[in-house]
Amino acid sequence: MLHVLNGKLKHSLSLIVLFCFVLLSPFYALADKPAEPEIVIILHTNDLHFDFNHREQVQATVEQYRQVYDNVYLVDAGDMFTRHDAKWPIPDLQWYEKASQDIIDFMNQLEYDAAVLGNHEIDYKKTITRDSLKRANFPLISANLGITTDKFIQPEPYIQFTTRQGHLITLLGLSIGNKEGIERIGNRPTIRQYLYLKEQSHVFGLLSHIGFQRDKRLAQEFPQLDLIIGGHSHTHLNPAVIHNNVLIAQTGGHEHEVDPTRPQHLGVIKLTIFKGKLIDKNGKVITFSASTPL
Repeated sequence: MLHVLNGKLKHSLSLIVLFCFVLLSPFYALADKPAEPEIVIILHTNDLHFDFNHREQVQATVEQYRQVYDNVYLVDAGDMFTRHDAKWPIPDLQWYEKASQDIIDFMNQLEYDAAVLGNHEIDYKKTITRDSLKRANFPLISANLGITTDKFIQPEPYIQFTTRQGHLITLLGLSIGNKEGIERIGNRPTIRQYLYLKEQSHVFGLLSHIGFQRDKRLAQEFPQLDLIIGGHSHTHLNPAVIHNNVLIAQTGGHEHEVDPTRPQHLGVIKLTIFKGKLIDKNGKVITFSASTPL
């Protein structure tokens, strides 16, 4: 009798084990499934100069990217403001204050993730520039500026983003320009100082406001860089270029005079990371005009 019971017990245990195996097998299969490539989108602008046009179209496109992709970051490569009062529609500081607040407020609305400081921000106007920049809900970066005045902000040297899969994207800020209380440090020693970030990052690049020719020289000298998102020279790179295996992107930007009819440019960089390695990178520029549908 005991032998029969033991047999039934063994049979029942076997059925339970088999049931558990069938039930849990999808989880084992999921655990064994190879990692999928991860897509990172970096949207970027540069040299806005108070002239962010076709705002509804741009905002709709930014939101569309955010809905489609898990990892979308929006950055600006400097010169959000215009320093030349002769270029302002009304050449007084009251107009400058209102315009600088408006551009920062709209960038907040678009939920920018970072911006590098350009020479048009560095050429500050009393404390107005500082106070307008302080309205930003996003980090303002530059690693090669030494600030010794309270009339300007102290930028962070770099920004880092962590993707859904845990990949780390690092962008080091580089600026051009100087003014009383602001000293510009050399680009090369600055990059060398922060090259340790390359070892910590899956993607290491520059958010740069120094111009396309300088970007090319840095790409040639520092193959550790994966990409450079640039500004200052108003160079329209569509598609983005590869120089010494470094992706260099820039949208062109605006002239210094405000013109609400001028087209608006938005750069789109697509990075593909697989098992911790950047395996593909490309960039393009989307242009918005009055004829661009919402």
